[in-house]
Amino acid sequence: MELFLKLFCTCTLFVLLSSCNSPVGPSGMNYHNKILFASSRSGIEQLYMMNPDGTDIQQLTTGPYWHSFGRWSPDTKRIVAMTGENSSTAFPSMMAVFNADGTNRKLLGPGLKSQMAWSPDGKRIAFTLWPGAEIGDYTTYIYTVSSDGTDLTRLTNDPGVYDGTPSWSPDGTRIAFSSSRDHPGTFDEIYLMNADGTDQRRLTHTDSLVNVGSSWSPDGNEIAFTSNGGIALVDKDGTHLRHITDQYKADVGGYYDPCWSPDDQRLVATWWASDGSRNIVLIDSDGTGLKEIAHDTTAYATYWSK
Repeated sequence: MELFLKLFCTCTLFVLLSSCNSPVGPSGMNYHNKILFASSRSGIEQLYMMNPDGTDIQQLTTGPYWHSFGRWSPDTKRIVAMTGENSSTAFPSMMAVFNADGTNRKLLGPGLKSQMAWSPDGKRIAFTLWPGAEIGDYTTYIYTVSSDGTDLTRLTNDPGVYDGTPSWSPDGTRIAFSSSRDHPGTFDEIYLMNADGTDQRRLTHTDSLVNVGSSWSPDGNEIAFTSNGGIALVDKDGTHLRHITDQYKADVGGYYDPCWSPDDQRLVATWWASDGSRNIVLIDSDGTGLKEIAHDTTAYATYWSK
């Protein structure tokens, strides 16, 4: 869990990035089949999108507050993201929902943070809350909330345990997530639960230090996740676990934030090199066809729209 928290904190650093084609994504733009990512190219961390081949980069958020970990709504009309607006020492981030062009912004509440996931019907958002950040308590919980900020519901309740990175199944019935509950303070595995928090059960048995960032394939048959800095896939019943990239090597780097393409054939991810530089890459689901689409010293938290 400590390694994951270090990786998470590293993700939120502000650094430089290359040029941008347009300052703000205009209203009426087609947001389908676009890759969303966070970057500090404007001087403060903001959200950008691009085509799957790395072209036509557009900035989606602006202003004095940072934004990261953006997630498209199922209809691609809205985005939920972390932001520094109204943040405090006790709650270092907020969760905001806004139209894809940055308009019609709404803050959902204090202390809502980490990887979010929309329900397939677009009505609810699953997220991770770290309520004890100020006092040094590393317990995290998974909640859901309506997209208008009402009906906050806690799904996990394990003091002293890391529960995080939720991902909603395409049929809306289950949520995949990462947890250290079987090995507190040592390593995490991928778990499943019903969308209401019942029937929580372990899916993977990798005994790797970090297994986070689960992402359901659009057909609902597989889950991709980061396993010790490599990309791994597992079938929804926990079988056929395989690594499609090498795992993290201190002198090389690793892959993070895997997310499926709408056609189930590829994944987008961030490559973190050992020197701190980053690239956004595509890879076929069988581990072949690795291709860099954006060389970027700050990009991370990639997410592919339908």
